Amino acid sequence: MRQVKETCKQGNLIGEEDMETKIKNIMLRKFIATFVTTTVFSLLLSLLYIIQDTNTIYNQGNRFVSWFFIYFVYVGAIILIYGNLVAAGIEFLQRKWFRNQHWLYILILGAFGLVNGVFFQDILLAYCGMAAAIHYGIIDRWMYKNIWKNKRMKLFLVIPIAFLIAIWGFL
Repeated sequence: MRQVKETCKQGNLIGEEDMETKIKNIMLRKFIATFVTTTVFSLLLSLLYIIQDTNTIYNQGNRFVSWFFIYFVYVGAIILIYGNLVAAGIEFLQRKWFRNQHWLYILILGAFGLVNGVFFQDILLAYCGMAAAIHYGIIDRWMYKNIWKNKRMKLFLVIPIAFLIAIWGFL
């Protein structure tokens, strides 16, 4: 009887450690997807702003970086809070009802990305929100498949920052 209890305790410990690893992997995936999506869309929005404004010739690189950080804060906050909550909820539903249909996960995220435009009643924000949500979903599903293969994700984080530095240097 004592061996059975010890075995059950060890089994629970192994199960708890496994659950902690899964939670850490999920959080890592969500934060990496948040960072990459926020960086990419902040780069695009600030670059569009700089290209659109033709009045200033000097210090465009500094203006680009300034607008990048402004967009990064606002876009990042929306994705970090709203996007991660929605993605976690959809992922929970996916595990229950549509386990291997990753395209549906991405499509539902895109639909929830439209809410930002509906809230602010701006069609451009709706499309940007949908594109960001789809981008987030693609990155999240790609990492879901590849994080178990022990592939390195550092390059995935460095590429957007390298683009930021390159565009800043070019402008």
